[in-house]
Amino acid sequence: MKTLFRIADSYLTLLWSLFSITKVEDTDVAEVKSLAFMNHHLTQSVGRAMFILYHCTSIIVLLNMLIAMMSHSFQTINDHADLEWKFHRTKLWMAHFDEGSSLPPPFNIVITPKAVVYFFFGIVNTFRCLVGKYTYAKSTSRATIRRPGYSRKMKDNPDEASKKPLTYADIIQRLVSRFIHQTKKDMKMDGVNEDDLLEIKQDISSLRYELRDDRRREIVRSSSHIDAVKRDIMRTMSSTRSRVLPGTYRIPRDRSSVAEELEL
Repeated sequence: MKTLFRIADSYLTLLWSLFSITKVEDTDVAEVKSLAFMNHHLTQSVGRAMFILYHCTSIIVLLNMLIAMMSHSFQTINDHADLEWKFHRTKLWMAHFDEGSSLPPPFNIVITPKAVVYFFFGIVNTFRCLVGKYTYAKSTSRATIRRPGYSRKMKDNPDEASKKPLTYADIIQRLVSRFIHQTKKDMKMDGVNEDDLLEIKQDISSLRYELRDDRRREIVRSSSHIDAVKRDIMRTMSSTRSRVLPGTYRIPRDRSSVAEELEL
């Protein structure tokens, strides 16, 4: 098959190039000498269609699996975001207490008096070592956070070994043990974390606004209802008065006025 001879061949070439696992000629049917007179276009078309459908289905399934894994990883990180932040913050704080540069970048390239003193002592110790008057004390090695070390127990002085300073590994071990203990305690007590408190606070605030809106709508509805009742009462009273007092009604006069009219 010529890869770019026709539009259909070009699309097939681009499709196999997208998958990058098969060649263009892999979907062609090899001609047999005994069956050379038969036409294999239908067989090749059906085989290519099945192959394309298989690749598209597998890619869709793999993409869905990738999305599910990414969603699960993001949800796990989001659930433990507070713990991760606390651990990294503690690690950053402890790095500032480490033996070495005490200035943040880019000020750590500036020569400090401590560096000058260390350089001077290094030269003196090197000179004493060359002369043969320098004795290296292995028991006085200090462990740092970046290079945790374990102080060796001294057989001669067991009291000094019991008063050894805590190393980075000991601190991390105690933090992990405390974290596991606190997690088990929270799981037993089913306590409420900060996210739950914030969610409850938001629910309360939204409920307060909803109650305020409902109260405002109720006031408007009651005022409109009262106005409608007033209009109905006024309409009823006006209709009743028109039936009792017709238009030809004359106001009665007193007896004195009637006697005066008769005398005249």
